[in-house]
Amino acid sequence: MLKKILRKMRKVINSLKCYIKEKIFRSTIETGSSKDSPRQKVYKPILYHFVLGSNNFLFKEEPLEEILRERTQHFRRTKKPIDFWVVESPQFLAADQFKEMRSLLDNDKSYSAVVSTNPLFITWLKLRLHNVGKGTFLSPTKEIPMALFSQK
Repeated sequence: MLKKILRKMRKVINSLKCYIKEKIFRSTIETGSSKDSPRQKVYKPILYHFVLGSNNFLFKEEPLEEILRERTQHFRRTKKPIDFWVVESPQFLAADQFKEMRSLLDNDKSYSAVVSTNPLFITWLKLRLHNVGKGTFLSPTKEIPMALFSQK
């Protein structure tokens, strides 16, 4: 059951990679307009919000799949771009700013995060799921170059 859910979530993530690239491209600022230096692209960091929980909790004990399916259907009906993603073993947790959060995690368990650019959705999800951690980060930065990369 968990493998089936993860497969579906991976499909959603893969289909959204183009959207992510487009969003990063749109947040690009061109600098270096002098004749001597070529134009360089500098990426403006985007603020991401997330909830983090064990895979067992998110995919077996709580109806996360149903919550995300309903939200996806709502976005399709209203023709809004999807602004949330599920990341299994998120790479952004390796950043120094999450040192304290990592110390609270059980190393024997695997974790996933629901990441979004919408802080209200993440706050609602935190209230709905209860036993999850909540945080924010900027990406792309030196410490977190890609927000949605997985360690796997």
